[in-house]
Amino acid sequence: MNYDAFAQVLVMSMAVSVMSLTITRSRIFHEFREWVKSKNDYLGDLVSCFYCTSHWLAIGFTAFYKPQILNLWIGADLVLSMFVMVAGATLVSGAIQKLVNVGHYMDRMVPEDDEEEDDEEDVEDKQEPAAKDHGRNPMARNAGNNG
Repeated sequence: MNYDAFAQVLVMSMAVSVMSLTITRSRIFHEFREWVKSKNDYLGDLVSCFYCTSHWLAIGFTAFYKPQILNLWIGADLVLSMFVMVAGATLVSGAIQKLVNVGHYMDRMVPEDDEEEDDEEDVEDKQEPAAKDHGRNPMARNAGNNG
């Protein structure tokens, strides 16, 4: 096993993760995603899907850097490297999203002062539960089912 190539693939998986999240989730690329979707629904879905985008980026990184983890037949090694890169990117992105969500929920739990707390409650009371958390907070979805 080539540990230098494996370390290189792990570093590239972090880059693939951040690039995929940026392309599929950031406001900067929102208009690009909408433009692509207006041209072709299928391609629009691809650039809106983190997992799909990470595959394409991993293929690009693998084609450019050609890491060989096991030093076997080059084709099998490159395919293996690409899938290890996608797996690493998925793990890194999951951790990033969990940290961002935890930070988001912590910010909502601790108001800065009493006036802002009252204003936020008025705004939140007017919103639908799905609009508050955009479907990302399982606790909010279950809160209305408590009786």
